[in-house]
Amino acid sequence: MPAPNVKAILRYEAAILEAWQQILIKGGVPTEKIFQEFLQATSVAPRVEINLTGIKPTGHRGVFKPGQLTFDAWHGSLITRVITRRSLNGQDHDDILAIARFQALYFNENFTAALLPYHVMTKIQESITHRMIDRERDEDMSELEHEVLFSVRAVAWPPA
Repeated sequence: MPAPNVKAILRYEAAILEAWQQILIKGGVPTEKIFQEFLQATSVAPRVEINLTGIKPTGHRGVFKPGQLTFDAWHGSLITRVITRRSLNGQDHDDILAIARFQALYFNENFTAALLPYHVMTKIQESITHRMIDRERDEDMSELEHEVLFSVRAVAWPPA
């Protein structure tokens, strides 16, 4: 499906985060517990915070209009941060992490053209998990990082 314009294709961070949020909801994370930002201070727990960072072009180029090439593939990090309250719902921590890992394993089935009409996810690979404890806030926090590789769907470029 062609994008309405090139700008829609270049909004890839927003598109991928929205798709990842929907995938996590489908996996069992409640809608009201997922945020597309890292929150500084909130009482919401458990919660999942997601972000796409370190995005760089791979160097691959595609034709976006006759005679003109542009980058059409990128790689970076998809961060899924899980925060639970130790004394209240700490037992849910690993289950929420498992949802994110499970959904990432099946990324080919999850990142469909219906969810991501102008881009295709070609790789999600777990790279590192940071686990932390904030005793002052009574919180456990894990930051799960996946290396991602995505590109523009061949049919997405709008007609010139």
